[in-house]
Amino acid sequence: MRRISAMLIIVAALVFVVSCGSTSSDDSSSDTLDDNQWRAITNSAQILAGILVSGAGGTLTVVNNSDAVVGAPALAVYDATTGEASSVALSSSSEIAAGAQSSASFTFPSGAAPEETALMLLSFGGDQAATFVTSTSYLALPPIVFDPAAVTAITPLSGDWAFEMDLSTDYLTGTNCPSTPYSMTSSGDCEFFVSNNGYTATWSIDDSTIQLNRSAIDSTFESATYYFPVETDTGTTYGTNSWALTPSSTEVIAGTLSWNNNDGCTAAYPIEMSYVTPATPTIIELCEGQWNVSYSAITCGATIINPTSLAQLPYPTGTLDVTYAGDTPVYLTFDTLTSYQALPYVGSNTYGTTMPNMGLGMTYDSMGYPLNVVGSFQITAVTSTMMTGVLTVNGFGVSACGGGAVITMTSVSGC
Repeated sequence: MRRISAMLIIVAALVFVVSCGSTSSDDSSSDTLDDNQWRAITNSAQILAGILVSGAGGTLTVVNNSDAVVGAPALAVYDATTGEASSVALSSSSEIAAGAQSSASFTFPSGAAPEETALMLLSFGGDQAATFVTSTSYLALPPIVFDPAAVTAITPLSGDWAFEMDLSTDYLTGTNCPSTPYSMTSSGDCEFFVSNNGYTATWSIDDSTIQLNRSAIDSTFESATYYFPVETDTGTTYGTNSWALTPSSTEVIAGTLSWNNNDGCTAAYPIEMSYVTPATPTIIELCEGQWNVSYSAITCGATIINPTSLAQLPYPTGTLDVTYAGDTPVYLTFDTLTSYQALPYVGSNTYGTTMPNMGLGMTYDSMGYPLNVVGSFQITAVTSTMMTGVLTVNGFGVSACGGGAVITMTSVSGC
């Protein structure tokens, strides 16, 4: 692959965190939950749950669309001011057979329905499975796909693409932008691989890989938002950028790099891509065993999170287990992250989930208040002994926040 430009190298290496889109479902089982005020979904997109609130109590319904038995469900509600979890006593709880659904009534521990900003976690058989969100928030989550064939969208071809981005200062807007005009165009070759289900893509530019996800109702692929440090007179703040790529045909893509230094200057740099030749990614067989994991600065709003403060966040080492179908990795389980959180993007070297719904632990925000953090991993295999990706986090407490960090994982012993 041809080198592109120093400017693009810098941009592509920045930390990314939050992405959003819309969700839709044509799975008939979702009708069971349509009137539920709270919704949850496991990362495999095969197990759904809903809470129908009635006064100080409610009904938990779990729909198991998978082909496996899941453990007995359990529910916990977290207090925003203390950070403490309260278990919810369900009227009944037992294993749920494949293709079956189960319902149980309960009363909220506080004696009242929680606020819409509350954190509720669902577990199966003692393994955390998903985070509940309100029905309003559910519609604004990253893409959740039940029936890809039911959605009409343009799926670009996988392979080698020609790339061009205009980085001219003409696109800068604001009061604190560079005063010297310049014109720069980054161009070259890149690789764009779409997963088999058409809802995620890996975009390799100048040896950097960007993970993108498509909304379930349109054709646009979006990255998470990247965070990068900005030095100001008052200290270090964090600027943001993100990528959006929209195919107009299977062989033409137009996009935008949205950039904001959060210090008075923004830009929307235009991107054009055209298909060159077909190619498919070489699926990497990963080494199992102990891996080291490191994070860039984990940001959540104004809070910088120390990895050691989150009990469920794997750090600095963990054990990687890989499930294969033949020679192809199917999903990963890493340390405290169970198979409910493991999701393959079949046809790519990327693993993880678009939804930040793993309970990672409780820490404290920049004001000293308890902050319960949930998150998600998206990691891409670079070699059999190295993966890179992103941790996306949401914080629940007195003040909600969002953020994340770049992840680097390396095998300790190799294969």
